[in-house]
Amino acid sequence: MNEQMQKQFHRRQYPLVRYLGLLLAVALLFTGVTFARYATNTNIPASVGIAAFDATYSIDRVNSTTFGNQDYYIEANGTHVPIGTTALSVQMTLKNDGDTDVASTVILSGPAEYWDNLALQIAQSDKNGVAGMSLTPQLVLKDLLYEKTDSAHEASDKEYKTWNNEGYDTGKSLDYGERTDTVEKVLTMNGSLAKPQEGSGASREMTATWQDGEGENAVTNTLRITAKEEEQQQYDVGFARKDGSDILPPVYVECKKDMTVYTLEFTLPALDVAKKTEQSLVLFLNWTTEIVNGSISANQDFWTKMEQGNSFNFQNKISMDPTVAPGDTITVLGYHYDVTGVPVVDEKGTEKGETTTVRVRHIFGEKVEYQHVASLNDNDGNYAHDFLEVEGSSDILKCDNKLSSGNITYVKISDIESAIEGSSSSVFDTVTLVPVVDESGNDIENSHHAPIYQRGFLVTFAAAFVQSSEVPAAQQP
Repeated sequence: MNEQMQKQFHRRQYPLVRYLGLLLAVALLFTGVTFARYATNTNIPASVGIAAFDATYSIDRVNSTTFGNQDYYIEANGTHVPIGTTALSVQMTLKNDGDTDVASTVILSGPAEYWDNLALQIAQSDKNGVAGMSLTPQLVLKDLLYEKTDSAHEASDKEYKTWNNEGYDTGKSLDYGERTDTVEKVLTMNGSLAKPQEGSGASREMTATWQDGEGENAVTNTLRITAKEEEQQQYDVGFARKDGSDILPPVYVECKKDMTVYTLEFTLPALDVAKKTEQSLVLFLNWTTEIVNGSISANQDFWTKMEQGNSFNFQNKISMDPTVAPGDTITVLGYHYDVTGVPVVDEKGTEKGETTTVRVRHIFGEKVEYQHVASLNDNDGNYAHDFLEVEGSSDILKCDNKLSSGNITYVKISDIESAIEGSSSSVFDTVTLVPVVDESGNDIENSHHAPIYQRGFLVTFAAAFVQSSEVPAAQQP
């Protein structure tokens, strides 16, 4: 891309404020659509068979589920220097066990707050997750979706741009960890995600198309983004905790609010899958722009309501959080937090000299759940997944997501409870409240709130397939 940075600099420290991207736990669910083609002829009494359609996808590897919430570039000595941010990579496998070739569409979905701050790129991959040739240029979503200021390094003005068959050169976007083999493309842009006038019937849709190859070998790639307002979508907000001088794992409040949700659909001919074959790909996601965190509503009254153990609604009166406007209604469903140092046991409850991390999840009015915080595949990042109950025991839980070692992880509920008591006498009384100030540093209504540590979103990665060849099933004698 078009920024050449020459100066050296010292990396500065950043506060522990991160954005958490929650992956869909049931990522092995798939969707498939078939338009099976067949032929008939009134002069032939026998019918012609329909080819079998059997296409699926899987999420195989995820290197991390968190992004560092910071600007990719900082200004130093009159120039902008790339300091980088945490990158996330997701490996998917598209598998076709059917009798026809299929065309694939990769589908990503989640809140606008998440996708607005990402740069995306797709590459081929081998079965081990090693990336090969890039299949797309790096697509900086804020450059495609929003009106931009004159400076490439300044944030957009948050007004959705309307495109009318216009070109956009991806080389004009800043480099946010773009792959070295990238070939920049001129995208043909159409549409907008701006809310249409009421009664107009217009959709909130933007498309970007570009070509690979030339002449008869040219193929068209498409990114289609749609937006809609969704009511009461779930998200998490994590608040920092201390017990004296000890830093405790944050407590995550599980909430619902109305939000804008995007669906991104990549239709790339390079991802088509021939019958009886499979292919893997890697999606690279890089964080681009820091977002200011704040929550005026998490004051002492808020935590008092949390301790009462019932779901509740509240209206945000003043907001330092750009995603929550004053007057928006937020529903609090419950909370969860992680407990470290939980002993690992065998199937009989005998300690093995190892420890692991367990998530305690309390949705108000429901039974407390325990989840294992660990990787599901070798070399993956850690994320929460359900424990299973061990038959015949009311105290032992197991996680049978075997890694290369083949081990099954067992823990005891009584050990989890002991670890909780050993780290803090209460989930909430150690939440640190700090003064709330305006842009000038003045206290706002003499209020205090708990600083946000992380925000979590439900983000889905999926694929859809459609038959692309006309191969009837073999005729039976």
